Amino acid sequence: MAVNGLADAMAWAQHTFGELDLGDPRRTRRLVQVAGAIAADPQASLPRHMAGEWSALKAVYRLLRADGVSHEAIRGAVCQQTRQQMQQEPEDGVLLLVHDDPELDYGYHSALAGLGPIGNGSHRGFFVHSVLAMGPTQDSERILGLVHQEPWVRVPAPRQRDGGKRSSRERGERPRESEAWTRAVEQVGPAPSRQVWIHVGDRYADMFAFVQRCRQMGTFFVVRAAQNRRVLVQEHEAQPHLDHLLDCARSWPAQATGSIEVPSEHERRARVAQVQLSWASMQLLAPENGPEAGSEPLPLWVLRVWEPQPPDKEVAQREYVPSGKHGSKGKPEVESEQVEALEGILLSALPVDNEQQAWQVIAPSRSRWPIEDLHRGLKTGCRIEQRHLQEQRSARESTGRGFSHCRAPTATAQSVPRRARAGRPGFCRARGGAGCRHAAGRGGRAPEPQAVCEVRGAAGRLSGPQKRWRPRLANALERLAALTLLRCRHAFRHFYRS
Repeated sequence: MAVNGLADAMAWAQHTFGELDLGDPRRTRRLVQVAGAIAADPQASLPRHMAGEWSALKAVYRLLRADGVSHEAIRGAVCQQTRQQMQQEPEDGVLLLVHDDPELDYGYHSALAGLGPIGNGSHRGFFVHSVLAMGPTQDSERILGLVHQEPWVRVPAPRQRDGGKRSSRERGERPRESEAWTRAVEQVGPAPSRQVWIHVGDRYADMFAFVQRCRQMGTFFVVRAAQNRRVLVQEHEAQPHLDHLLDCARSWPAQATGSIEVPSEHERRARVAQVQLSWASMQLLAPENGPEAGSEPLPLWVLRVWEPQPPDKEVAQREYVPSGKHGSKGKPEVESEQVEALEGILLSALPVDNEQQAWQVIAPSRSRWPIEDLHRGLKTGCRIEQRHLQEQRSARESTGRGFSHCRAPTATAQSVPRRARAGRPGFCRARGGAGCRHAAGRGGRAPEPQAVCEVRGAAGRLSGPQKRWRPRLANALERLAALTLLRCRHAFRHFYRS
């Protein structure tokens, strides 16, 4: 359902969440109201969505903290609509189930409780595993909607009392992060009898457990290889021999040629790359350790796409302009005169016996851009990483439903009396409150300078863990502003006298 305005946004929210049972009808009505406001203006904060009404804003915060309101409950309403659209697809059609798990970064020292390490461990945040259902067409992809989403937090590996690492047996018993991928396949479920469902993943999906679970659920997969795994290769009628996947695939001769459109990104120019294809079938061996140890080999097809002659850097690449974000060491200098050649090795459960089938396997791997745009919109458009939440639970529940605009109350309707908000005299907008000494000297005292009032107002807008420092910071900033004004007055007075 397209959202083209406030009326359409409210209609979409009512259609999506109107029948949701959250334990109280008032919660459902509140959810519909807030979801419609967010859909109409995704970048705005909750105080702005509530039009400055403090009672409505408090009701939204109570909704976020309610026991019956969870990410699973609200996500289920969206996923149910997607499954209804999947059931309306042709019985012999093909559906793409694209996986991705980006990280939501909340910085070095986040006040949000319940986060875990991300990246190299210096930042805090959590991950969101999403599965987007799409119907492939001749020119582009037809997006059906979100069919599964699961936020998860990385837990640091526990250590012994002396600081050493745990044993290999103890590490093997810990929950694995890869289980989020297998749970996603299980939640999506098996495909109907005549439909073909293809799970599409990037390098992070190169896990034996993931591809094995896809086959167990009766679905197919197309995954970009990242690990040089052990495989059994059988050439013609000879006995299968042990080899490594990446080394073996790069030794194959070209079996077909073609062209691929390369989009523009950063300093890379858009171009048409001339590529070569090669493919073969093999058996993927199970890992020697872990829960999948001892499993039967998994038959699959391996397809390699590579660019034998990459163009010169002057033709295919723009001049790099440093942003200054990371200083002069932000990007190392590239000494090669040619750009990096394109190469991709794909693992597929779909058979590849000729050139036509090879291009049919490449097409799903190039259909990952919609889910990347989805998460880019979640971060940039909805600004979920800039929201001032106090608990990871609220951030987690705000992720899957577009309910990602939750911000802690600042100096809005809470700190402004009604008579001040109504535009009556005696209201100082520099500080955001009525009865300010800048607006009118109270008790016979002289009015305060504008700068002192603005500094006090900035300190008063602190929220969250900084509340206990508000009085001290306000007094310190006020003294600093007053001292600066006195020095300026003294300097001007001395200048005019001379």
